[in-house]
Amino acid sequence: MLSGKNAVFHRENGLVPAHEAKAWLEGRDSFFPSIWQSARPVQTAEIHTFYYEDPIFVPQARDGSIFHPGLERRNGFTIGEKGREFQVPDFKDGLRELQVMPVPAWRRPSPGRGGWGIVRGITWTRVNWEELDRRARSEMELRKLTEESEDDDV
Repeated sequence: MLSGKNAVFHRENGLVPAHEAKAWLEGRDSFFPSIWQSARPVQTAEIHTFYYEDPIFVPQARDGSIFHPGLERRNGFTIGEKGREFQVPDFKDGLRELQVMPVPAWRRPSPGRGGWGIVRGITWTRVNWEELDRRARSEMELRKLTEESEDDDV
């Protein structure tokens, strides 16, 4: 390829010229051209930035439920793994305790089954206080409706 009567390439300073190598490669069945040369310029989309005022990170369970103020019961919030649960008087104390646990765990109403079950956090999600308040009110309204329908069944 590089020497003799049937040389495909000629040398320039001991190297095969790029245009000759490229032409030879393009004639091969196993050659796929690089896409970087034909790539379109990256179009930068307008970036929408949403800022949380007073952001708070709360644990989120696999089912999407989060630890929020609406989970307060008569004795406060129940947190911890089954068998090692304890009560904390307010939301901020509960959140502080959950943050230092290897895997955060807390009790919340079990959807559709009644009673309270333990869930484990798999991630932390950023919310603001308005969202937490909205979730708490929604949860309390749902719990109230559930309790009323259970009372009607008795």
